Amino acid sequence: MPNLLAHNVNVLGSVTTSSLSAWRGCMVVEKCVQPELPIILYDMEACPFCRRVREAFTALHLDVDIRPCPKGGQRFRAEAAEIGGKQQFPLLVDKNTDTVMYESSDIVAYLFREYAGRSVPKFYRGKPWQPAVGSVASAVSALRGLRARVSSQPV
Repeated sequence: MPNLLAHNVNVLGSVTTSSLSAWRGCMVVEKCVQPELPIILYDMEACPFCRRVREAFTALHLDVDIRPCPKGGQRFRAEAAEIGGKQQFPLLVDKNTDTVMYESSDIVAYLFREYAGRSVPKFYRGKPWQPAVGSVASAVSALRGLRARVSSQPV
């Protein structure tokens, strides 16, 4: 019974999180041709700015290699700092165009321009209140992905 309760709480948290972000990232806006090489996103799951970039990837139906970089994480944080020069997230690496960039609004604009050939649709443009709502959404999901937890490395 406790597993069922935990599952239902997680589902409720997911619905609340999606509702707070106006369900951005839950539908494809523009289906793009996949690039030859994978796009890499160094990301902190609980970060509202990273959330915005993930929503854009979904809206564009683009595959992405997400490399989680929670606080205390040891797998990708050093790699991200080596590539970009600092541990700031989101960090996008696109080897198709030799692009390395920070800042969620710049990344979203780049993705729509480069892979959809258009400007950012109004629904996906940055708004002053988005970080606050994104932070509340992360809080609802118990800040999962903010800090590293001890686990076994996947095979």
